[in-house]
Amino acid sequence: WIATANVEYRILVSMGDFNLGQPFAFNLVDYDIPTNDACEADAWTFISALPYQSNGTTRGALTDFEQDTCSISRNANGVWYGYTPPETKMLTASANDTLHHLRIFSGGCDELTCLGLSSPSSYWGTSASYTWIATANVEYRILVSMGDFNLGQPFAFNLVDYDIPTNDACEADAWTFISALPYQSNGTTRGALTDFEQDTCSISRNANGVWYGYTPPETKMLTASANDTLHHLRIFSGGCDELTCLGLSSPSSYWGTSASYTWIATANV
Repeated sequence: WIATANVEYRILVSMGDFNLGQPFAFNLVDYDIPTNDACEADAWTFISALPYQSNGTTRGALTDFEQDTCSISRNANGVWYGYTPPETKMLTASANDTLHHLRIFSGGCDELTCLGLSSPSSYWGTSASYTWIATANVEYRILVSMGDFNLGQPFAFNLVDYDIPTNDACEADAWTFISALPYQSNGTTRGALTDFEQDTCSISRNANGVWYGYTPPETKMLTASANDTLHHLRIFSGGCDELTCLGLSSPSSYWGTSASYTWIATANV
């Protein structure tokens, strides 16, 4: 239990009912409080550069909240990490065991905003891992704890960021312009940022992707495809400030089909 300073505790050792009694060995031990036990800046681990990896422990940690917070019991006791990204990037925090939960917050200790929770699964053997897009110069706090009060255990903590793809944005200097057909290239959406503030072309505003552009010299039928069962294709015409959605193609992991969209592209559009 967590014993409050200067409170007198009494411990009674007995059988479960009247009994002649027996000899026993009695122990009482305390645990060092981890150095990053609290949210405040002088009592957390501030991460100055990524990637970051360290071994930590929740053993001896005190509780953090007076009420259930971010879907975890107020009795859960954890340790804190903090990071302020110099630029907007995708981050992943992870605790590499099947015991510890991760809660991600933004803001100061007096006005924490819960961004999300990731929980482990001892049944599936998976650890907690949370990925989000971190805004430049925003202070983030990561709380590693059990799901409820616990003596605590050691863990390995990781925080990594991802390079933003060169064709991450719609603007002409941040997309891949295709000058001639046929065209084939290998790309990635890993590290890509979100593109819209609202659901667009039947896809969630939270979807993050990369952009390609082409202006046909003559009117022709075109087919765009992404050869896997994960990525969707959205076809737009017009400038970035006035995009018109022409269509969407989605993959099917069930059928093993990839996204492929065919349309008649007007010359010089």
